[in-house]
Amino acid sequence: MEVPLLARIFTTVTWQIRSGSTARKEIRTKTEQRLDDLINRLTLLTDNVTEQARRKGFKGLVVIVDSMEKMHVKILDKHELTNDVMLFIEHAEQLKAFPCHMIATVPISLLSNCNMGMAFTDIDLIPMVKVVSPNGSPSAEGRDLLFRTVSLRAVIDNLFADSEVV
Repeated sequence: MEVPLLARIFTTVTWQIRSGSTARKEIRTKTEQRLDDLINRLTLLTDNVTEQARRKGFKGLVVIVDSMEKMHVKILDKHELTNDVMLFIEHAEQLKAFPCHMIATVPISLLSNCNMGMAFTDIDLIPMVKVVSPNGSPSAEGRDLLFRTVSLRAVIDNLFADSEVV
């Protein structure tokens, strides 16, 4: 089975970011300099992937952006605008414009220090939920809780082929 191009790109970038601080700094610098271009290209990519998914019978695309709560916060200007505020507050309209459903983790400081409710109306604060016990067995209680959370936010039958996929 061939690995999709997008997965290969993400794997390569992830490996480069984790492999050394020089590559990480260079990627971060180039990304920050061309954020608008990156957003435009990601929108085009999302359009393309969504269209291909629909042609194959899927109902759409859900993008999950995890671990953003761990992003290194950096002050960008003399007004003390930080990169997390720039991404999630200043560029909120661009993030909401992606032609797909998006679930993202965000730094908790944005929820307490910034009025994210002005930028995003659908904010859910979900505490850590155990989905696997320390012995490796599934936690039915935690999985049921997450399933109910997803079903409150989306029509399960419209997004997933089978409830087991959730």
